[in-house]
Amino acid sequence: MGAWLKGLPKPVAVMTCHDDRGLQVLDACRRVVLDVPGEVAILGVDNDPFLCNLSSPPLSSIDVNSECVGYVAAELLDDLMDGRRPPSLTRYFAPRGVVTRQSTDIIAIRDPHVAHAARLIRENACSLTSIEELLSQVPISRSELFRRFKHYLNRSPKKEMSRVRLEHAKKLLGETDLPISAVAERVGFRESKYFIDVFHKVEGMTPLSYRRQAENGRFG
Repeated sequence: MGAWLKGLPKPVAVMTCHDDRGLQVLDACRRVVLDVPGEVAILGVDNDPFLCNLSSPPLSSIDVNSECVGYVAAELLDDLMDGRRPPSLTRYFAPRGVVTRQSTDIIAIRDPHVAHAARLIRENACSLTSIEELLSQVPISRSELFRRFKHYLNRSPKKEMSRVRLEHAKKLLGETDLPISAVAERVGFRESKYFIDVFHKVEGMTPLSYRRQAENGRFG
């Protein structure tokens, strides 16, 4: 595995089938002296908190929402034991999302200014008040930053900021009971109406509809 990892073009991202395999990849990188996440970013599956947090570095992982799957399986078993017929269609559940830890905590972009700006957006999107505030921390012009963002990420810094804010909003909608207005405020929108309009345009549904579907298990 170490030899295979050594031969991959760098930087590279590796997704493993589960967290145990992710730890093996981490160990292989350590043995052949590959920097994680600088050269190899590693993502596991299952989000086992003990494995992920005790590894070195801590392993990012996909939270598959096993609790939701377990509850639905128990309901199905109860129905079968009561003599009811099982549903004819297989049910699928979306994961809760990626739990980011140090093994993927890097923006793998060759342009250092774009990487720096993208990292600032990821870490501060909900508190940044404007693109100008971001530009004050990046030593290139507005037009040049926009041009490079379009080249490397195929979107503008403003759209990247909105994307990060909406991802955080979806997490809050799925995992908390905060009012929609409070969610909007926490992710950097001054007006809840504008937040609802942007969310609906991107996700195809209102924040309230997203929360209801999340509660029903569709999004975890």
